Amino acid sequence: MGWQDAPVITSSSGWQSAPVVSALPAMDAPDPTGSFGENLAAGAGKAVVDIGRGAGQMARSVLPKRFSDLLGLPTQADIDEAAKRDAALMSTGGGNIGNLAGNIAMFAPTAMIPGANTVTGMATVGSLMGALRPVTTEETQANQSVLSPRVASSAIGALTGGATKVLGGLGAEAFARRATSRVAESANLEAQNAVRDAALRAGRNAGYVVPPSTINPTIGRQAVESIAGKISTEQAASNINQKVTDTLGREALSLQPNAPLTEKILEGIRKTAGQAYEVIKAIPGRINADPEFRQATAAIGSDFAQAAKDFPASTKNAAIEALNADLAGASFSPRGIIEKVKQLRFEAGSNFKAFDDPGKLALARAQRQAAEALDNLVERNLTGSGQKALSDAYQQARVTIAKAHDVESALGADGHINAQVLAKIGDSKMLSGPLGTIADFAGSFPKAVRLPSKIGSPETTTLRSAIGIATGTIMGGPAGGLAGATIGAVGPATVRQMMLSRPGQSLMATPSYATGAGAQRIADLLRLRALPTAGTAAVLNQ
Repeated sequence: MGWQDAPVITSSSGWQSAPVVSALPAMDAPDPTGSFGENLAAGAGKAVVDIGRGAGQMARSVLPKRFSDLLGLPTQADIDEAAKRDAALMSTGGGNIGNLAGNIAMFAPTAMIPGANTVTGMATVGSLMGALRPVTTEETQANQSVLSPRVASSAIGALTGGATKVLGGLGAEAFARRATSRVAESANLEAQNAVRDAALRAGRNAGYVVPPSTINPTIGRQAVESIAGKISTEQAASNINQKVTDTLGREALSLQPNAPLTEKILEGIRKTAGQAYEVIKAIPGRINADPEFRQATAAIGSDFAQAAKDFPASTKNAAIEALNADLAGASFSPRGIIEKVKQLRFEAGSNFKAFDDPGKLALARAQRQAAEALDNLVERNLTGSGQKALSDAYQQARVTIAKAHDVESALGADGHINAQVLAKIGDSKMLSGPLGTIADFAGSFPKAVRLPSKIGSPETTTLRSAIGIATGTIMGGPAGGLAGATIGAVGPATVRQMMLSRPGQSLMATPSYATGAGAQRIADLLRLRALPTAGTAAVLNQ
């Protein structure tokens, strides 16, 4: 029905009763006008029509009656009748919301007028809005003057428009400052996480997964993860990631995807590649230590250097000191270098297995660095003496041998690669390719690459099924118990599977940082256009 005329009652003799105006409905009474959507549209229409009524009322007050009648300007009776018709509409939520929206739509464009987006301009807009509001006889009688209600509305509109602009500007500035601060914080966080995020991207391309809360520790993600079980999710991720680690290890050694990983196979790889070393051993003469070699060996053992300096009696690493002394020689025989490199890589592999021991870990890194420095010295000497082909063959062999040693360092008795060992080797930035991917990912997400043999499989569903059975039975008897057992057993596993799937990882485990674009748009809106006008319309036209 909207804001149409109220129904009238006609008798058989033709007389009509006064229009029926319903009282305000009770909270549980049906809507007196129509559906919410109908009231919304009617309220918006009322806002538009009221502007015309108010303007017409003002014009009739200054024009001769014959011109006013000729133009069809509304009379005071028309204004009063319209107010009665609209009373029921404006008692509804839909009518009020629609009326507010209509007023905003009518007056928001005024903010585009040059000068309107100032305190004075908004006060002027508010004054005009108040002046154009239709005034009823009841309001006029209450104020004893036909102008008083309109003047009062105009004054209120001016005050409201100016105040809304001031408050809107202050709010916008505060919001903008907070948005700027939030964007700066987010940018700093993104910079801090650059290494982690790079490892995540490379790892995800290889097939690695992470518990979502590791990347975005929001309340929602933590809640979802708690359904699946935090520990169980980490266990499930480690099980998936172990397969990825083993696959990458085989790829680094150019092995078949299903080839077993054993010490015997790795030894065979080193033996085949080592044939290039035998040629170097037969080269006569000695290789002089060059400046590059001295620079590289000077950094060996730096992990313990400062601690040994501060606490010499208890922190010295005699093995590292002895190694540094050996490397201080002026020259070395090719055979001596090859044999020393073999020894260093073998001993480093054994020490890396004990990566939880700081002393052995430091020694392993020193041995690895020393082997790299000696290999580089041989390559530079071969290239410098015009033996480029021999240098290339040596370089290819040393890389293959180094990879085999690294994989063996991380290889467990169960035939699986311990990614955390490779992470310790990778701390010295000595790994690249597939092994580098393993090392970087494991270094950033150690809890997601723990050996399944040490942490076990995700929790069994027995306990959850029992809880589900008990809860379901209490609430719904045997059928409820069966449903509860199913939910208790299958629900957490399903949630885990969803989170660790490729779509789940893309949706829930992708780093996100605030760009500030959305916040800036809101701040601009607060500063400039619609909201000050909307605030004025909301106050004046209800």
